[in-house]
Amino acid sequence: MNKNINDKLNNDFNGVMNGTLYFFPGDAEEDEQRAEEESYNLSPWYGKERENYLRAYMDKDELLIMEHTGALRTHLVYIDKQAKKREMQLTEEMAETEGINSELKKSNPKLWVGAMNNLRQRVREIIQHDMIYTGYHKNS
Repeated sequence: MNKNINDKLNNDFNGVMNGTLYFFPGDAEEDEQRAEEESYNLSPWYGKERENYLRAYMDKDELLIMEHTGALRTHLVYIDKQAKKREMQLTEEMAETEGINSELKKSNPKLWVGAMNNLRQRVREIIQHDMIYTGYHKNS
């Protein structure tokens, strides 16, 4: 690892001794948030896909720093939660606009299921385009 990366890493950690990074206990709120992030299950469409995207396009040194500081996991959980929230909003809005409602569900369940599956896939593609596959470009 080059010196510049070591300097960045060292500034983000609580302590460094003989080249080994040490974490010291933070406050209870930070510990609780960290535990929640670690146990949070990322969705395959958003959180995990964002991680795959970052691993493919982000500068490797920046990614390493994010991994070692815990910022990567925090970012992935945040993106995943925001994307799921947006998915619910868009699905409701688009279903209403397209007339995919409880009346259709009662009168023609197969048509309703097909329409909802199609709608959910379109919503996921919109969110992936807007939130997941953004921010980094492959170096030429």
